[in-house]
Amino acid sequence: MSLDYDYHKVANKVQRVGYEFLGTKETDDSNILVVLAHSCKKKEYVTWLFNKESCELFSGEYFGYYFSDDDKEAKDMAYRSLSERD
Repeated sequence: MSLDYDYHKVANKVQRVGYEFLGTKETDDSNILVVLAHSCKKKEYVTWLFNKESCELFSGEYFGYYFSDDDKEAKDMAYRSLSERD
């Protein structure tokens, strides 16, 4: 993990689009992070790619639990996606 990067920028960007920031993962590309976020209101988890250079989120995978209050399956799928994305 790059120690000189300000991860508060990622958290702020995620919060501005209405999600709770849960964490990041480094990728093979030093300018790209995978971001894990959650929205209770939207009842979904998401993994986005984040470009450090432009400070932008892009290319998300969404895991919804729209018809249930049980988020376990969506959460498990999102965490699996986080670990698999490079």
